[in-house]
Amino acid sequence: LGQCRAICPWITREAVRKLAAEWYINERGYFEIAREKVYRHIQSEYNFIQFNYVGEYVVKPLEVYKIDVDPEGCFIYQGRKEGEKGVDVGITVDMIAKMPNYDVAILVSGDADFIPVACHLKDNLKYVYQFSIAQGIPPNVTYLSPFLKDLVDIYQHCDELELLGDCLNRYSVPSDILRAIDKRLAGLRSLTSTKPIPTS
Repeated sequence: LGQCRAICPWITREAVRKLAAEWYINERGYFEIAREKVYRHIQSEYNFIQFNYVGEYVVKPLEVYKIDVDPEGCFIYQGRKEGEKGVDVGITVDMIAKMPNYDVAILVSGDADFIPVACHLKDNLKYVYQFSIAQGIPPNVTYLSPFLKDLVDIYQHCDELELLGDCLNRYSVPSDILRAIDKRLAGLRSLTSTKPIPTS
């Protein structure tokens, strides 16, 4: 409430609660639509893959991230987004539950949280292939966990700039997500352009 009153001294607690509730409903609706749009498109293009959603998308509507007043005097309110939670656990449970149905697990992550499940799969004579997205610009590239990399049978990485810039099918991505991707690409490209040129 204090942050809101710094912008608009006459705002009430009830008004903030109403703004937070409206923001939450809109955010949830947007997430459901975006998730369904992406899911349906990918599932229809690649019907040999089964998609499952795991984890939760966590937002905190009553924790103010940003509040503004537009020229008409209407409030533009945004709560705090924490992102997805519980995804690693959900993926791990799914990998173990379906273990009798496959010989090779392909993990698209470099997170060290997957070391226990990779060990379990290896103990049960499964092959584990890991695909990791390299984040950053050389020489400061992060491949995440080196321990997971050493554990798996096959390790492969892809540069983030190449993946987002050259391999992404932009027509299948919702506009809000595409804007976030373009912002990330701009940041990566600016780092590339300011990278010092090696001298001999």
